Amino acid sequence: MNDDKASFLASLRGCLDNETFVKLSLGKSRGKEVARKLRITLVAIQDTFQLRFLFQFPSRDITENHSIELGFKKIATLIGQDYMSANLFMTDSDLSLLYNKRGQTSLHQTKVALRDKPSVEHNRKKNHVVDLEKDFLVQLDVTSASGQLKPTMASKFKQINRFVEIVDDLVRESTLADAQAIRVIDIGSGKGYLTFALYDYFSAKRRKDMSVTGVEVRPELVEFCNQIAKRLEFEHLRFQTGHASHVELGDADIVIALHACNTATDDAIFRGVSAKAAIIICAPCCQHEIAPQLSKDNESFKGLYRFGLLKQRQADMITDASRALLLESVGYRVKVIEFVATEHTNKNLMIAAVLDSKVDCKAARAQYNQLKFLFGFAEHALERLLRTSGIFSD
Repeated sequence: MNDDKASFLASLRGCLDNETFVKLSLGKSRGKEVARKLRITLVAIQDTFQLRFLFQFPSRDITENHSIELGFKKIATLIGQDYMSANLFMTDSDLSLLYNKRGQTSLHQTKVALRDKPSVEHNRKKNHVVDLEKDFLVQLDVTSASGQLKPTMASKFKQINRFVEIVDDLVRESTLADAQAIRVIDIGSGKGYLTFALYDYFSAKRRKDMSVTGVEVRPELVEFCNQIAKRLEFEHLRFQTGHASHVELGDADIVIALHACNTATDDAIFRGVSAKAAIIICAPCCQHEIAPQLSKDNESFKGLYRFGLLKQRQADMITDASRALLLESVGYRVKVIEFVATEHTNKNLMIAAVLDSKVDCKAARAQYNQLKFLFGFAEHALERLLRTSGIFSD
């Protein structure tokens, strides 16, 4: 054992003894069977402190708990053999041990502002379904390299967790609950925050064979996301340039369209229905189609329609209610839920639809027709698409 490694292990032993240990991260793995990264933290199990090893493979996570002594010996063996970098985080400093290609080592210590020790309770309530130390969060600039959430990304991280929770619940309620393989199309994937989270969660935690495609109109974001997916070795996650109305869904199980503008949401829903997707999820944005159809001559709503802002908000509600009812009329069980808290955006509704043979399609169709009659609009974009294709007929 060389002097640098000996010094590093002495510091590790010291911070474990004096309770200044925060976590240990091992990287630059060698060998196809070796986890890409290893995170080690302290946990208390039945009043005894242990070291928790989180082995992070591209498609799964494996957790092991070891006594302090056994864990320390295991770490000493792994460093320099399976992992060529080791980063030790303590309450008052960070220490890094690096190996170059010739096996030579370098040791670097950095002072940091005093950080709190993390909770070590084994059975504490989990606040997040997405682990802050996930590599994709670092790559997307949500967290720092040490797994600290960046203050400017707190609301985005909350949105990521909320989204994964929603999809997880929908999968449990659908025919996909027992499926081993799931194919997802995310239309309008943007920078990929939610796309990466979905792929990682269902691959690593739910052990599903995921195939996820993000579709985005901006080629620079497609290139950006594909580079990260390759870097993280997410073999079945890819991004492509395209528009909602031209996406080839094939046998997609889940179709997602978040914040697609105006009738692009309807294009995405229609593509999902046509593919007979088990789950369709959308968060509508910029509902402009219905408002011009709402007549100012309608005596019942004249007091509402003469105020432009109120008329638009009413049109937004009618638009999304129509989408929900049209989805029910073709066999989907629908939930309309709050996706993002109202303090972040007023465009916070999500329509979540699960294919279900028990849905009363006729009742939904009747309710949609009543909605049209009451508010006096001629046709909804989604109705037009469904009717033209023959899915929806009189």
